[in-house]
Amino acid sequence: MKKSILTILILEILLIVLVFSSTKTTKIKENTSVQTLVQKELKENENASMNYLLKYPTIDGYEPVMELYGEAAIQTSNKEAMFSIDTINTKDIDIETFFKEQEEIFSSFGNYELVSENTSTLNDRTMQKKIYHINADLYELYAMIGIVEIKGVNDKVIAVVGNVQSLDYEKDFDTLLNSTNYTKISIDETRLFDSELENFTMSVLPNWKRLEKVIPFSFYKEDENSTTFLIANSANKADTEPMEAFKNVTEAMLSEQTASLVEDSKVETIKDKTITTSIIKYSDAPITTLISLVEFKDANTFVLVRSDISIKVNPSDIQTEEDLNNVLNSSENEKITNNLMTELDTIIKSINLKEIS
Repeated sequence: MKKSILTILILEILLIVLVFSSTKTTKIKENTSVQTLVQKELKENENASMNYLLKYPTIDGYEPVMELYGEAAIQTSNKEAMFSIDTINTKDIDIETFFKEQEEIFSSFGNYELVSENTSTLNDRTMQKKIYHINADLYELYAMIGIVEIKGVNDKVIAVVGNVQSLDYEKDFDTLLNSTNYTKISIDETRLFDSELENFTMSVLPNWKRLEKVIPFSFYKEDENSTTFLIANSANKADTEPMEAFKNVTEAMLSEQTASLVEDSKVETIKDKTITTSIIKYSDAPITTLISLVEFKDANTFVLVRSDISIKVNPSDIQTEEDLNNVLNSSENEKITNNLMTELDTIIKSINLKEIS
């Protein structure tokens, strides 16, 4: 079964359809966003990671890498050194396996050798560090892998991975290992997000993460059974008529040859906002697309939300049309989809306009 999967790239349709409204200086009076909470924690020379789960030191000569996923990524202006920082749940993967997986990646690029390794302790942290030399046909570089265990923090560690042209950059690697730490924000809790670029806020449920740095309200959730994406943008009624924008996005989705509308413009009113939703499914893949329009009473701003639920399938399991139908109509897949639709419903209903200060 071949399919142009409707995941990250086609989310850009919302960006084409919508005209961004200019924002005013606003503040949240009743709730506090993760940005505000973490900003109070940061020292002058610290930065927050993408989901505000980590804080890491500022290093002279480095700039953020916008196109990489993960909690944080930085590189030098000459691109001779790049480091990424993320958290690892040790319930899902142990440290030894993590190192082995990195070595498997190295071997796919060329010959590699372990240059050095050591374990050290600094205050409340234990750091395991390995440096490899990789020699490929067209290039050679050094790969640096580090794991940081913080005393008192169970079931997760901090991973720092770097690709550098010279061992001169090892000092920067050590700085990240020595100083990166957790914030008080947890991925296991509901978090309120806002952005200077948008006029609304959104509460994101546990285990959901930000997807794109350049799109403030883009999130995803992934596990062994499914991957779900959500992207939301606001616009002004003076620039775009809400229902017209909603229908344009829905029609764009339905232009996919195998798409069909299974829920057409369901309307729900909650206090001062009205939510209109259409649901689309596909005849050749276990994917569900939701298009939602959030309108607010006596407000010029509206929000469009595009969500995709994709059930993971092993292609080798789909040999016949009957196999495909069994997957599409599986009660287990339907249960997973319904549970995720409930989560999406909760997130979308949490969207509120910022209060004008």
